[in-house]
Formats: sequence, structure tokens, C-alpha cells
Amino acid sequence: MTDIELTEKIKKKAIELGAGKVGIGEADRCDRTPFFYTSPYTIMKDAKSLISICIPYPKGSLDIPTDDPYVFVSTFGNIKNTLHNKLREISIGVINLLNKNGYKGVSIDPVIPIDERRWVACMLSHSYAGMMSGLGDIGMNGMLLTSEFGCKIELITLFTDAPLDYDSIIGGTIFNGFCKECKKCVEVCPAQAIDSMKKPPYTIDLNRHLWGIQGWIDLSKIEVPPEDWINAKPTVNTIIPKYRGRYPKIKEYDKWRDEYNVPFCLKCITVCPYGEKNK
Repeated sequence: MTDIELTEKIKKKAIELGAGKVGIGEADRCDRTPFFYTSPYTIMKDAKSLISICIPYPKGSLDIPTDDPYVFVSTFGNIKNTLHNKLREISIGVINLLNKNGYKGVSIDPVIPIDERRWVACMLSHSYAGMMSGLGDIGMNGMLLTSEFGCKIELITLFTDAPLDYDSIIGGTIFNGFCKECKKCVEVCPAQAIDSMKKPPYTIDLNRHLWGIQGWIDLSKIEVPPEDWINAKPTVNTIIPKYRGRYPKIKEYDKWRDEYNVPFCLKCITVCPYGEKNK
């Protein structure tokens, strides 16, 4: 079987199992980047290819308000977990196909554990891997934007020792051609965490971002984080104990985030108009 034939089989299998879109790139594209603290070759020493798979959110599922965490977690949280489980199922199906053709495959879970000592980088970014596989481009909001679904997607990444037919990288094209003119995510971000003067992945101020997604805006009713939060070094971990004492209910938010992996702010995603098929 040729590289092109196997690539076609992989994409067909993933779509049959429920994927929205599949991109394939060279594993080396994800090596020696400033955004990860690992490498494809740490995960699979003889990796040759990366496979990025996305599933779109059902229409309306991202419109659920976040102001009542009980409603939000029991609705959006369940949808998000369901998509993650579907991606896990698809990845196993693709790996089984690779195995039948004499190759190995390893998937990186949709929910990547966070080493809080290294919050300035991540083990692996599914969005970056998606860009390197030709699936889409990283937008101003730091999310992967696809032409079909915009950023309203969930992702999983696989590495394999199979030589495949690689998709072209479109990195920078959507950001330069669309995001720079739109900037709706910048305007709507309550924590002012998105800098339109920078390029991805440096558009996101991590401390301000965490103020929103961890639930501090909901608890404090303060949109822009205080100065000591904004300026905390190396990350907000240094002052979070102070805020936990001030807002003890954050323990509930932590539990919900651990169990459902939900961010408590979705404004930059819901406002993004890119991706015609998800409108």
C-alpha cells in the first residue's frame, strides 16, 4: 500500500467514525518548538507523521450562558466530555487501522494534564499540532480555526511511524487574512487577555486568561483582574492562595474544571464568526 493510499484510508476511517475533519503532517513539524516542553520523539522515538482530528460542537451548545455554573457544567460540560470520548473512540479506530497495516500509533488525550510549574508552555498543543497538520490556522483568540467549523471544535492528536502523504500548512493565512480585520474576540474579552498587536501564540496574556477561564470573574464580579494578579511572576500560582481565601467557593469551580474540563468563559469562541458551516 502506498503512502497516499494509507493516508486516504486513515482519513476515510476517521470520518466514518464521526470525525469532522482530519489533517496529516510530518512529525518533525512539532519538534523543537517554543510552545511545548516535550517532542513527538519523546512520545514515539520513530515517529514520522502526526494526525490531527477534530469534531465540531453541535449548533447552540456553545451559546449556553456561564453565569450559573450549575447549569453550565451540567449542559456544556456534558457535551464537551461526550466529544472528548468520541475523539478517543476515533483515535483507537485509526490506531487499529495503522496496526493492521504494520504500523504503530499513539494518541495524545484531548485533555492534556497541566504541570502548573510549567504553565508558560504545555506538553503539547492540539491547536498547534492541528496547524502543523494543515487542519487550520491559530487565530487571534489562540484557538485553531478551520474553514469548515471555525474554532468551535475539539481536537485530538496522534503520532505514528507510518510515512504518510502530508497536507500543506496554512499557518498565518487565516490570522493575517481574517483575524486582523475582525478582532471581535479582542473586543469581547472581559479580562482583556487578547493582544491584537501580537501574533499567535503570543496574543494571549496567560494571567488575564486564567482569571476568566478559572471562574474568578464569576466569583468576584470583577472583569479585569487586579494588578497583583496581572503582574504575578512566573504565573498566578504565586498569589492564588490569597484569592482562594477571599473566594472560598473557587473549590467548587476547581472540582468542576477537574471533572468536566470546562472553561468558565467562552466569549472569544462564541463571538468568532469564522467558519461558515458552524453558523
